[in-house]
Amino acid sequence: MLSEAMYNLCWMLTMQDTDGGVYHKLTEPAFEGFIRPDQCRKPRYVVMKTTAAALDFAATMALATRVYAPYDPDFCEQAKEAAIRAYDWAVEHPEVYYDQPKMNEDMKQCGEVEITTGAYDDFDVNDEFYWAEVELYLLTGEEQYKANVKDHAGAIANTLTKDGKYYLPATWGNVAELAYLELLLQGKTDADALLTYLAPYLDEADTISVFRSPYGNRESDFFWGCNSEGCCWRGVECLYAYRLTGDEKYLINAERCLNYVLGQNATGFCYVTGFGTHPTKDPHHRLSYSHPKGTLPGFLAGGPNPARQDAATDGVKYPKNVPADESYLDYQPSYASNEVTINWNVTLFALSAGIDALFENE
Repeated sequence: MLSEAMYNLCWMLTMQDTDGGVYHKLTEPAFEGFIRPDQCRKPRYVVMKTTAAALDFAATMALATRVYAPYDPDFCEQAKEAAIRAYDWAVEHPEVYYDQPKMNEDMKQCGEVEITTGAYDDFDVNDEFYWAEVELYLLTGEEQYKANVKDHAGAIANTLTKDGKYYLPATWGNVAELAYLELLLQGKTDADALLTYLAPYLDEADTISVFRSPYGNRESDFFWGCNSEGCCWRGVECLYAYRLTGDEKYLINAERCLNYVLGQNATGFCYVTGFGTHPTKDPHHRLSYSHPKGTLPGFLAGGPNPARQDAATDGVKYPKNVPADESYLDYQPSYASNEVTINWNVTLFALSAGIDALFENE
């Protein structure tokens, strides 16, 4: 696991400029077709340094420095320096946002190429500042980061809480919870907000849920990437709650979330390719589509998505308008329900590896 993560960390280091800033993305101008990576021939561009990229990079490198400390001190020295430089750049450039339409308009006027791949823009970086400052504080213990953590904790209160209750899980565009959970494990904040948030879901799992799962009981549970950002991540939150309290109900419900994506759901699909008797076989995933052996195992499909963005743009046809089951198609063009992404897969990894580790230790 550490070796695999290191491959990506080393690539991330190449995305940092000499002034400490970090580029938003490396991309071809438009998406390639469904071909193998080694067949891609379009030129690639490193695009625009941004505040969000610098802060996400700083947090990641600070965390990596702590994780790899027993194994690779040379890397850790480089990663720590890179994290501090990226954070300092963000402090000096606190409002540099990636605005792809505006950038393309400027490029068009200069006769330059336009970028049409996924923008992943973010115009509120308070959560990124919070995460970076938490990780740098835990790494260095320096008071400047601790003071800034408190400042930004106030600024992101509305993203972590609603009516005084914790409610919004982590996504690629909201990383505040990553900082919050890290502080929980370090004993530097209390778990009341997380436990209050999880309580009604756990009650539902034992009462009204057909599938005895703390996920999938509400229409709002279904959206683009819900299997990951909803189901698997709720299971991860339960694992944190179990580690903090020792109450087995949290471990049981983390396992129920995993059961849900493995097939105990309204569709009967195992949403993980290559597993079970009825797995996803035709995901929106270029590597599986173009691989000589076909669909590769271990990838999580996005899940039922009643918004059905692909129906409007690509003419994908769903049988009925039912959120939990009829809004999922095991069909490669259905990117709104059957897409595979790296950030979705990581929650499946965190949930399954976390459960495995806990049972190994018992």
